[in-house]
Order: sequence, then C-alpha cells, then structure tokens
Amino acid sequence: MSFQGFLRSDGKVGIRNVLLVLPAGQCANELALSCAIDIPTTFPLLHSQPCAHLGEDNTAAMNCLVGLGRNANAAAVLVVGIGCDSLSADDIASQIALTGKPVQCLTVEKCGSWEEVITQGRVWLSAQSNWIQQCSRTTVDDALLTLGVKCGGSDATSALAGNPAIGHVADRLIDQGGTVIFSETTELIGAEHLLMRRAATDQTKYQIQQAIDETAQRIRSTGVDPRGTQPTPGNIRGGLTTLEEKSLGGVLKTGTRLVMSVFGWGEAPTSPGLHMMDCPANVPQLVLGWAAAGVQLLIFSVGGGLPARIPSLIASNLGPFPLMPIIKILSNPHDRDLRDCFDVYCGTVLEGHETLEMAGSRIWERVISTASGAPTYLETYPAPAVHMWEMLVRGPTV
Repeated sequence: MSFQGFLRSDGKVGIRNVLLVLPAGQCANELALSCAIDIPTTFPLLHSQPCAHLGEDNTAAMNCLVGLGRNANAAAVLVVGIGCDSLSADDIASQIALTGKPVQCLTVEKCGSWEEVITQGRVWLSAQSNWIQQCSRTTVDDALLTLGVKCGGSDATSALAGNPAIGHVADRLIDQGGTVIFSETTELIGAEHLLMRRAATDQTKYQIQQAIDETAQRIRSTGVDPRGTQPTPGNIRGGLTTLEEKSLGGVLKTGTRLVMSVFGWGEAPTSPGLHMMDCPANVPQLVLGWAAAGVQLLIFSVGGGLPARIPSLIASNLGPFPLMPIIKILSNPHDRDLRDCFDVYCGTVLEGHETLEMAGSRIWERVISTASGAPTYLETYPAPAVHMWEMLVRGPTV
C-alpha cells in the first residue's frame, strides 16, 4: 500500500524530480531551451500559447501553466517571459510559489536583455539541479498518487483486455484513497449514460450530460456530425464500427466507482476519487491538461494494428513527457511482437493465459514500480530534439 516518492513541502508527493523551465508564452520558448541546455534533470516545457488568444482561452492557459508548475513531479520551477506576454510570467510564478517549492521568474524586461535572462537562468538552474540530484525518496501512502487513464489506437481488443484491466487498477487506487482522472469527452458520446448512473451527485450527473451535449453541439456548429468523424480510420481497421462502440470500450478504463466531479481543462480536482476532465481527445492538449490537474502518472491503453507500430506516443509522436511518466499498455495478440515497445502486454487475457484481474494486478505492480522510480519505455525512448505541446483553444483568436 505504498511507494517511494519525493515528499514536497505542501504535502504532495512527486514520483519524478523534474527541474521545470516554463515559458509564459510561445515567444519565450527559445529562452526556455537556451536556459536548460545540458543542465541535468531540466525539462523546458515548450508550448503553443500565443498573444492571440482571448477570454476563456487565456484563463484556461493561465490555469494550465500554474497547474504544470504546481505538479508534484516538478521539484523547482523557472518561469521565463519577454515582459509583454499576454499571460504575466510574474503572476504564473507567484501562484506556483504558493506550493513552497523553489521558483524563479526572469523576463527580458526585468533583466534588460535576452542574453541576461539566459545567463541568470542557467546560474539558478545549475544550483537547483545540484540540489535536486541530492534528494532522496521516502515511503509514502498510495493514497497520495493521482493517475490519468487514456486510450488510443483503439480496436476490438481494447475493450476486451487493456481497458477493463486498467479499470481494475482505477478501482484499486480509489479504494485506497487515491485519485483517478479520465477525459476525452468526444469519445464518451454514446456511453455517457453509464457514467451518469455512477455520478456521486445530481450536480455531477448534470455536468456529465452538459459536457457531452456542449461538445456534440460545438462539433455540429461547424457543419460536421461527430458520429461521422468517429471512429477514426485506424479504429475502423481494428474492428470498431461506430462511435458508440468506441465509447463503450473507452468507459471501461474508468472502472466502476462513483464519478465525483467534472472539471475543465487546466483545472484540478479538489478531492480524491474518480473525476472527469472535460477536454477533447487531442493527445498534446490532454497531456498538458492531465499534468496541470496534478496527475503524476498516465496509463495509455493501445489496441493494436498500425497505431501500435508508432514507437513513441500515438497522436503526438513527441516521445516522453518528463513531467508525467506514461505507461503504455498493449492489448492485441496479433501485435505481440511489439511488446518491447510497451510497458505491459495484456493480450494474455485474450490468449487465455490470464484473467482481467490478473492483468490488472500486473498493471498495478507496474504503476507502483514506476511511481517508485522505475523508468517507463517512453522515458528511455530517444525523443525528438524539440517538443511542442498544445494549449487548448475553444474560442476565436485575434
């Protein structure tokens, strides 16, 4: 009932000790890269936030950036900006600093030049890196773990093996006082009634229906029927024929416990248990949203077929995300030769070698070992030279 993690000053627990460099906007991405070059444990989190977003999109981006900095896997945070960014670097840094972790904010405006930001940033990062490398893990309760659950490249085997096995893990963690977050609102259409039956309150039941209805309406307003855009070509080649089939399989990874709340992208739940983050299924946006919500570890279920042959991360091809390790699950026995590109192979259920409970126990063991420091496949994968993660955009831009 425990794992080995890094205890933070605010009582949260990191499973990784990342030195995060956070640009206030995309104009500061190069600054972040230049500050972080060759400094151990450092992750420059490059993203697409421009000065052209408005209203709720800027609010969501601010929540997201603050949440990323507050994620327990970030041991210390350097926020860099130009000074004319649409989101204030000082505001981002001050809100992150409420956690008690080391935070520094540098802008071209305050430092006087681009080069001076880099000089001061590298000095600060080097000192923090030395400190971080001396930190040690301690035994902590599983209740301090927050998991995200995701599926991609789904086929007929996803609903028969990987997804329900992940559901067992979700139930187990929730029963021990932990937190699980699911999302992909577009891929819940047709299965929302199952989630509504499990709503903890009438308000949560209404919020689930509202999230589904608003997502469907937003898509229809563009002249597109959501049931005509799903399943994807890869899903169809894997044996799925309708959006409802895909959604019914996807819901299985949420387990069987009550849904406690529904919250927006870039926000975070306020209690343990099972929660829904209202967000599209776009992986680069989802990854940021989960990390901002406090997820320390993501479980990504893959069916098989051509999507399984992408060695990095399906739908983004961006490799690892150091702030939030990702455990990849494979379900299809026809693709067992790809097992080395995954962390857990659940095709054993369809081969008759294991029950779902047994496969779920193996995933659980992988969760605990990963939380205690064991690297995932993606953490050992040679990443592209530059990552670019996407901010969610719902409204018009200027």
